[in-house]
Amino acid sequence: MSADERPAGGVRDRALIARTRDARERVIAKLSDEFAQDGLDVDEFERRVTLAHTASSLADIEALTADLPPDASPAAAPASDARCTRSWAGSTVMASGRCRRE
Repeated sequence: MSADERPAGGVRDRALIARTRDARERVIAKLSDEFAQDGLDVDEFERRVTLAHTASSLADIEALTADLPPDASPAAAPASDARCTRSWAGSTVMASGRCRRE
C-alpha cells in the first residue's frame, strides 16, 4: 500500500489501538487479582477475560470491572500478599494484582 492509499488518521488509529491494548491488559490484571482473592468464581472470570479479549471499544473493556471494588493501595497490602495465590492459563496471579507469565 502506498502512502496515498493509506487511510487518514493513521497516527490516531495507532494511539487508539495502544490505549485499547493498555486498557485490556489493565482490566485483565484487575480481573486476575479479583479471581486470586476469590472475588470472582472461575466461570465469571473466564467470561470476563473472554469479553476483554474480544471487546472492540474502551468503554466495553472498562465496563468489565465497573462492579468490582477499587484497587487497594500497594502500601496497605500485607507482606504475605506478595506470594502467588493461584496459577491460571500459564500465568501466575499475584495477590498484589500483578500477573507474571511463566
